[in-house]
Amino acid sequence: MPRPLLSLTLSLGIIFCGIGVAHATAGCNGIGWSTQHQDVHGCDLYYPAIQWLYDRGIVQGVQNPADPSTRNFLPKNEVNRAEFTKMAWLGSGEKEPPPCALSPFPDVPASAWFAPYVCAAKAKGIISGFPDGTFQPGLSINFANASKILAKTFSLPLNLKDANYGNEQIWYRVYTEALRKKNITAPTIGSFAQMLHRNEMAEMIYRLRNGKPSFVMPTAQTDGEPLGMGYTHPFSLETTLGITVTPPDPPYVFAPSQTTVQTSGGTFMLSGFAFSHVLPYERCGESGLFEHCTPLFADWIFSFYTAQKPMSFFEHPTADPVENVTIDGRKGTCEVMGLEGEYTRTCLIAMTSSSTLMMKEDYVDSSVAFADFKDITPLKTIDVMFLRIKTSMRFP
Repeated sequence: MPRPLLSLTLSLGIIFCGIGVAHATAGCNGIGWSTQHQDVHGCDLYYPAIQWLYDRGIVQGVQNPADPSTRNFLPKNEVNRAEFTKMAWLGSGEKEPPPCALSPFPDVPASAWFAPYVCAAKAKGIISGFPDGTFQPGLSINFANASKILAKTFSLPLNLKDANYGNEQIWYRVYTEALRKKNITAPTIGSFAQMLHRNEMAEMIYRLRNGKPSFVMPTAQTDGEPLGMGYTHPFSLETTLGITVTPPDPPYVFAPSQTTVQTSGGTFMLSGFAFSHVLPYERCGESGLFEHCTPLFADWIFSFYTAQKPMSFFEHPTADPVENVTIDGRKGTCEVMGLEGEYTRTCLIAMTSSSTLMMKEDYVDSSVAFADFKDITPLKTIDVMFLRIKTSMRFP
C-alpha cells in the first residue's frame, strides 16, 4: 500500500477553499467593520487592531483601485523598514515629528515622506542603520529587527542577559524576549527570521498600547463564515474540539495556512486553514542550537488542506501506511512521524476520485518533552480532539 508523504513547511497565510477572510478565534470580534478598508473585515484575524490603527490616524491604507472612494490595508503584505518605523513611532503615542534638517542616512533623502520618522527614531537611539551606514528603507523587516524597534520605541524593560543562549550570543533575543514576556508577539509569527506582515505589525502595536490581544474567542452569535466539511463556522469546529472558554482567550488562533508537499511530480502547494493553541513561551528543540528555536510555542496545530488532485498524487509508491482510516465513508491513510516528544500526524482522505483532503496534527507529548511548560495540553486531550474531528467531519 502507498504511504502518504509528510508536508515540508507550514506557515499561516493563505485562504482555504475560496473563503475570503482569515478568521481569528474571534468570530466577528464583537464589532462591526468599516468600509474605510475593503480588504479587511470584522471576522479577519487581528481586525480590531487594524481598526484601532485606522481610528487613530496611524495608518491610512492605500487607495482601492476597484473603488477609489475606499482604501485597502493589505494585511498580508510585508512591512518595509520605512513603513514600520513610522507606524511604530505614531503607534507609541508620539506626535508627528518635524521635517528633517539633514538626511539621516545616505539613502534617506530629507524630503522623503518617511524621513521625519527616521530622523526622530535615530535621534532617540531607536534605529542605527546597517554597518555600511545605510538605512535601506524599502527593505522588508523581519521579526528580529522589528522587535528591536518596538522594544526601544515603547521603552520596554530589557535584560541584556537574555542575549545568552548556551554558548551563543543572540543580539536580538534581548528584544524578542522583552516582547514575549509582555505577551506582545503576534501568534502567527513562526520564526525570528520571518518577514513581518502588516496585520502582525498592527496586532503588536495594539498589544503594546492596550496591554491585551485584539481578538477574542467566537460565540455562536458572533462568528465567521462557513468552513465546509460539516463545520458551519469556526465556532462549530471549536465546539467539536471541546473548547469552551470565556473570551477573551488569546491562546487559540484560527488562521489561513499553506503547506508544501513533495510529490513524485515535484513540489506542490496546498492552501487551507489551521487552528492552533499558542502559548507565550520560546520553543527550542533538543539540538541546543538557537536556530531551532521559535518565538512562541504551539503545542498543537490542527490543519486542513484540500486539493483538486487524486489521493494517489500525494502518495509514495513503496512504503506501507501506518494506519488506514475512514472519515464520513471516505477512505484514507494516516502516519505519525517525529521524535523526542514532537510529532506530526498526516492523514490523506480521498474526498472524491479527483479531490483530496490533507489533515495534519502537529503536537507535543508532554510526558516526553516540555513537561515543565505551564498550560501545555496533555497528549490524552489532544488524542480526544483528533478523534472528535474524525467522527464529526462531513463531506458533501
